[in-house]
Amino acid sequence: MYTAMELAKYIVSKCYYDGCPISNLQLQKILYYIQKEFLDIGKSTSNFNGVLLSVYDRERTICDCFKYRTKLDNEIFNKAVNAYAADEKKNLANLSKYAKRMNLYTKVMNVMEVLLNG
Repeated sequence: MYTAMELAKYIVSKCYYDGCPISNLQLQKILYYIQKEFLDIGKSTSNFNGVLLSVYDRERTICDCFKYRTKLDNEIFNKAVNAYAADEKKNLANLSKYAKRMNLYTKVMNVMEVLLNG
């Protein structure tokens, strides 16, 4: 697991490297929303043009959409969930596993059941 200081250093360096410096208040807000026990769920490393980047898989991204549903625009949420339901590469076993670990199982399964069976 990562400490809060390690996460803060990573976020600050990532933002600096990407050319968008972050304020103290923005950093505090980001750290507030990060729950370290969920940080590695669905995380993998991919090679993009010779650069190794950490990314979250589809299922983790959908779980995050449910987790932050009230903070997302409804249109964005609906597009993400509908695109996932139509995606041939979806992995429902991983979605179920991640949703259970993130305490989102009922919310995720209620919506996915309607989309996949409707």
